[in-house]
Amino acid sequence: MERMLYAVFLDWPTNRTVHLGLPKTAAWTTLYLVGREDLGPVNFTTLHPQGVLIEVPPIAPQGLPCQWAWTFVFQGVLE
Repeated sequence: MERMLYAVFLDWPTNRTVHLGLPKTAAWTTLYLVGREDLGPVNFTTLHPQGVLIEVPPIAPQGLPCQWAWTFVFQGVLE
């Protein structure tokens, strides 16, 4: 079974990076911005022993899928 994890943000990250203490990722883990899957996978760096550093895509406010909350979805996480 593929595990998915959703990270919801109420403020758009203006410094273009976000540190999360979870999840534990694998080589096959992918990350997408929900509503903007057309951008392709979002880059992230795996931190050890767990956690990630997300490289937030440079999107103009009018290109965001919503104006109140934004969701990134990890596919294929370990924990």
